[in-house]
Amino acid sequence: MPKGQSSSGAIGATVVVSVLVLIGLGDLPYGFFMLLRLATCVVALYLIFGASLSLDDWHKWALAAVALLYNPIIPVHLMEKSIWIIVNAATLVLFWAVSVRPASPSNTAESGQV
Repeated sequence: MPKGQSSSGAIGATVVVSVLVLIGLGDLPYGFFMLLRLATCVVALYLIFGASLSLDDWHKWALAAVALLYNPIIPVHLMEKSIWIIVNAATLVLFWAVSVRPASPSNTAESGQV
């Protein structure tokens, strides 16, 4: 796949996390939120290293920050569910922005596409 184009794997992973976040709006046990942390952390790392996306440096740094925030090993506790809802929404915006990002003109020219 040419660099800079969206990856079906990236989109699929983003869909999975989106569904988990929507489910997480309900009143669920703590174990579900640990699963959500793990899934979000893994998808952030996948978008950086495994999805073959052409990302700007700020995308990589933002995704790395998301991976650290959601890591299940040393969890960050924001205490209020309302804060997590805002953070989750911002995370989904970032995931979707990098997953469906169109190829930039410079990357398209480098790959020989018109």
